[in-house]
Amino acid sequence: MQQSFVNDTYSIDSSRQDTLILRHTPVFSISSFQWRAGTPTNPSWTDFIADQYELVDPRTDPASGIVWYPSGEIRVYGVLPGLYSNMIRATYVAGYPVDWPNAENGTTHKLPGDLTYLCENLVVRRFNRRKLAGMSSQALEGATHSWRNEIDAEDLDVLAQYRDIHF
Repeated sequence: MQQSFVNDTYSIDSSRQDTLILRHTPVFSISSFQWRAGTPTNPSWTDFIADQYELVDPRTDPASGIVWYPSGEIRVYGVLPGLYSNMIRATYVAGYPVDWPNAENGTTHKLPGDLTYLCENLVVRRFNRRKLAGMSSQALEGATHSWRNEIDAEDLDVLAQYRDIHF
């Protein structure tokens, strides 16, 4: 779901680092990007000048014209301050806009189709199993039907496409 992340802080790993990857993606907008000029106990947050940074690799939805940034990567022109941990903070909007009652409307529901389908299937499976709580199999007329409390490999493959692990 799309959310606003306010004053999300980041540490810089290298003295020559000029990029930062935001924790939550895809990013739809960034409203504040700051560095800490003060000390940890007495911070003084200073805005980067708008021309000092940019979100990288924009994508545009052809139907709505909405621009988003799948990687959440910010390129800084210059070097990020890296003397202490939590030296950078950002306020931004990230995540897919979700409108379940209007899931067929591509302008208000931006969750990719494969994720929408996966979510719907998981809900249907859980709903169908509600009467079978605690059971792992059922026999009927000589046939036994078994099920697991795990996500299918196919579903895990879909989720893996959207997993972006970076530290």
